[in-house]
Amino acid sequence: MLKQPDNRVIPAQAGIQRCAAGFRVKPGMTNFVMFMFSMKPSVDYIRYGVYIYSMINANDYFDALSDETRRRLLALLVGADELCVCELCYALDLPQPKVSRHLAVMRESGVLSVRREGLWIYYRIHSLLPAWAYRILDQMGQGCAALAIFQADRKRLGEMPNRPVRCCA
Repeated sequence: MLKQPDNRVIPAQAGIQRCAAGFRVKPGMTNFVMFMFSMKPSVDYIRYGVYIYSMINANDYFDALSDETRRRLLALLVGADELCVCELCYALDLPQPKVSRHLAVMRESGVLSVRREGLWIYYRIHSLLPAWAYRILDQMGQGCAALAIFQADRKRLGEMPNRPVRCCA
C-alpha cells in the first residue's frame, strides 16, 4: 500500500499502485513518487512540467496513441475544449462501452482529465501535460485533419442533434 503525505492510504491492485493524483505507479517507482509527494509542488514545478513529468510515463503515453480509435478520440478532443462521452460515441459511430474503455486507458495514462456534471462525463486534454506531449498531440491533429475518417468524425460531431449544453465549462 502507498501512504500519501496527507495520511491517505491507497491499496495496491495487481502489482500497480495509484498515487494521490490517480496515476498508475509501478512498484519500483514508489520511492520516487513518495519523494515527489513529500515536496510541496510550486508553480515552477508545474510550469516547467517537472512535477507532472514524474506522473506521466512516456511508454504509457505512446501506448495511448498507438490505437486508431484513441487517435480519433484525441483528434476530436484536440479541436474542442471538452466533449461528453455521448458526443464522442456519436462522432465515432461506436458503442459507448468501447469508447469508454478507450477513454479510461487515456485517462489512466495521464493524457485526459475528466469532469462530471450530474450524469454527464466530460473529457478534455489534461491541462498539466508536458510541453512535448502537447506538441505531439498538436502535430497528430494537424496530420490527421486531411484523412477522410477524421473528417467524417468531425462532420458527424457537427451534425449531432441535441448536443449537451455546458454550463460549467
